[in-house]
Amino acid sequence: MPSFEIPDGPTIIALAPETPSDPSIGSGTASFSVTNRAAQGLAGRLSVIPQGDARAEWFVLQGENERRFAIGETQTATVSVRPPAGTAPGTYRFRLRAVNVNDPDNDFTESAVSGFEIKPAAPPKPFPWWAVAVAAGLVVVIGGLAAAYFILFSGGPVMPRVAEMAVPQATQALNDIALDLVVVAENRDPAGRDPGTVIDQNPAAGESLTRGQTVTLYVDPGVAVPALTGVSLTAAAQRINSARLTVGSVTTKAQAGTVGDVVSQAVAPNTMVAKDSRIDLVVRTAPCRSIPGRPSLCFDDRVFSFRDFQAQRETILNPGLVPSP
Repeated sequence: MPSFEIPDGPTIIALAPETPSDPSIGSGTASFSVTNRAAQGLAGRLSVIPQGDARAEWFVLQGENERRFAIGETQTATVSVRPPAGTAPGTYRFRLRAVNVNDPDNDFTESAVSGFEIKPAAPPKPFPWWAVAVAAGLVVVIGGLAAAYFILFSGGPVMPRVAEMAVPQATQALNDIALDLVVVAENRDPAGRDPGTVIDQNPAAGESLTRGQTVTLYVDPGVAVPALTGVSLTAAAQRINSARLTVGSVTTKAQAGTVGDVVSQAVAPNTMVAKDSRIDLVVRTAPCRSIPGRPSLCFDDRVFSFRDFQAQRETILNPGLVPSP
């Protein structure tokens, strides 16, 4: 299990406008709690992982990126968000990652997705003022006629961008613009997103919709975690790879039974997870042996990367007797 835990942070961050003339661009902050769940103090490295079209240079982590965490200690990580002027309107997302400095490739965790919205810039006010009154009257008349036309003949709504949203969130976005839209969700091949995430849409964002039109959302179904306990580590690794997942860390458990068998898995069988997710395993080694006056021979509660475990397999599974001095 990861040494650090990051409970759900803010889902949506409100950006405060920095200039009255362009309220579409602003800045904001998001705060996350990071807790050391390990049985020892650790050095943790924090970083921001942009998602989709977001860019790393938009985010600044306040304070030190690398910090010391005592056992059970919770620290607050605050991320400053400031997209540059001219950023295209849309929703942008990111995650906070916490990494164990002593085992960065195998021991890390990420927060839930947080995001912010860039809204289109408001049009400049017309001038002079007498022209404003005339123009406003014309706009009201013409706009009313255009709205009536679209309502009567085409329905008028425009397809929003719902890719990277969860299906309930995407469905609500569509319901908000046209209550009688028919929405059909279809699965595509797993793309590495969280299960239930929209990865494509038809019609495309920005296209006009007609009343009663079918909108198709293509959803990442994720992949099912296979049953891994009671089989050898080699067989478990084959099942994991066949399911389009990755073997994570391998923890040893010294106990009686078949040496080399998987005794537990971090994610329960049949759980739907993102493609290429890491599945951590616990593998049985030979029981601990002791000889009076000598150190105990045991590989119990030791954590290895899968590659390191394979390289030392025989030594780990059946530690040899320590020779006499």
